[in-house]
Parts: sequence; C-alpha cells; structure tokens
Amino acid sequence: LAIVVGVVTALIADTDTTVTAVTGALTAAGLGAALLRTSWLKSLAPGLAGGALTLIIALMLGVREPLHLMFFSLAAVALVTNLQVMLGHFPNGWKLAGGHLTHFGFAVMIIGVLASSAFSVSEKVVIEKGGAKPAGNLSVTYLGLAADIETTNNEVLLSIASGGDTTQGRPQLYFSQRMGGLMKKPFISRSVLKDVYFSPEEIKESRSEPLVLKKG
Repeated sequence: LAIVVGVVTALIADTDTTVTAVTGALTAAGLGAALLRTSWLKSLAPGLAGGALTLIIALMLGVREPLHLMFFSLAAVALVTNLQVMLGHFPNGWKLAGGHLTHFGFAVMIIGVLASSAFSVSEKVVIEKGGAKPAGNLSVTYLGLAADIETTNNEVLLSIASGGDTTQGRPQLYFSQRMGGLMKKPFISRSVLKDVYFSPEEIKESRSEPLVLKKG
C-alpha cells in the first residue's frame, strides 16, 4: 500500500517515482509498525490529531502546494505515533524502542526538508561595483574582488545591511584552469529560523565590473 501511494504521488507530482515511492514507504512503515503493536484507537487518534494540527499550521503559514501539505501531515502522523509508542516502552522496555526512534528521527528529517523547500525564496540581482541593490529585506553592496578572478579561492567582497546592522560577506568566485570553469562557494548568513545564501554567478567584464548575485 505504501509503495502504491508513493507511485501515485510521484505520477501526480511529476517527480522521480523511485524517490517518492521510497519516501512514502518509509513514512507509512513507521505508522504501520506502531499500529501493529497497539490498538487502532489508541495509536491512531494522537497521530491523526498531530497530522491535522500540522496541516492547519502549514496552511496558516502560507503553504499551498498539495504535495507539501500531504507530506507535512504524513510526517507529523508518523512522528506523533512513533513518539507515543517510544514513551510506552519507558522505563522498562527502552531496548525495544530503537526501531520507533529511527522512524521518529526520519519523520523529523522529512519535516525539516519539507520546511526548507516550502519556505525557500530565491532572488537574483545585478550590482555595479560600489553600488547597492535591495534583495528581500536586505541591502547588498558590491565592493569588488579580493584578488584576481583566476586566483584560487578568490572572494567577492559584499556589504550586507539589515536594519542598522552591517555584515561583511565573502563568497568565493574564481576561475579554475584545471576544471576549465568558474568555481563558486556561497556565503551563508545563519540565524535561528533561517539561512540566507549569497552565491555570485558571474562577473561581467566592464569598467564598472557588475556582479550577478543570486540570493536563495
């Protein structure tokens, strides 16, 4: 049943069938394992409540993609159900909780991946050297290059302003003779609830040396 659900989901979403089938199978397996060990009513009610609550929260936060909503709910059902069974094994039967702990961790991972996908925003800006451009709620100023574009691990110098705070960003962008192309490494501004990536795509040749910067 889980594999069928995964295949149907893949066909609807036009995504890789194998990946989606495996995801559906593993998510359903965690729920199924818990249901087989306890009564249907005792296992199903908290899980469904958790899935419904997660669905409501996702909708309130602006998630509208049907596939995201479905997997948010399924992952929440698996998480709550396996947590309930794990707690039932303590304190005397904790050695039996390993499988449920694995499925609980998998559900947490799925929710994290879905949240990252559902709430990600990407924006591209072109910035002249010495100029500033808005990107979301930030102001990004391109200050130039730390070294020549063919210098290994060369950095792009950015000044990132948010409110009254200014951060220096130094993503890498350089041409590799060995690889025959541009090498890139984004600068990541981290916070508790979000990460902001600054990834330079290219330097266009001109007197003002504009920078094409992708923010994701």
